[in-house]
Amino acid sequence: MTVVSPRRTVELGLWLTVALILQVVDGWLPLPLPVPGVKLGLANIVTQYLVYQHRYRAALIIVVARVVTASLLAGFSGGPAFVLAMGGGLGCWLISVAVRRAGRDWLSPVGLSLAAATAHIAAQLWLFEQLFARVDTGPLWPLYLTAAFVTGLVTGTATALLINGTFFQRRV
Repeated sequence: MTVVSPRRTVELGLWLTVALILQVVDGWLPLPLPVPGVKLGLANIVTQYLVYQHRYRAALIIVVARVVTASLLAGFSGGPAFVLAMGGGLGCWLISVAVRRAGRDWLSPVGLSLAAATAHIAAQLWLFEQLFARVDTGPLWPLYLTAAFVTGLVTGTATALLINGTFFQRRV
């Protein structure tokens, strides 16, 4: 059994809090595209930041804890919405880790986020077809992949700003 230090536990708790706050803010924003169910995915900034810092396990813990916590707070734990959210989050994390390991230091946060957003949408569309066998999502793929490109650019740019420290620099 691995013992987790109190410092690491507090740090994970803070990242989870930031991710949950970003998810709530994301829900308040108007949809950026006229595509049903698409949000910017602001909470994925935390995941992408942690993956970019090679903190893969921490990113996985945050993804799972965020989806479970948000689902419990929203009252839809265990249903199709939970399955789609968890599937999208895990798909995003898995591809992010694979791409980051393969890309090493030459891949930008924006490139990583584009891959993650695409994986998120692909996982959710595939799961949707599995859950609702009579629904063909084929015609929706171009629309949702376009949405993934836009949201990936937004979250990737925000992640890059966070990594470079420009979010917190004072202007003189």
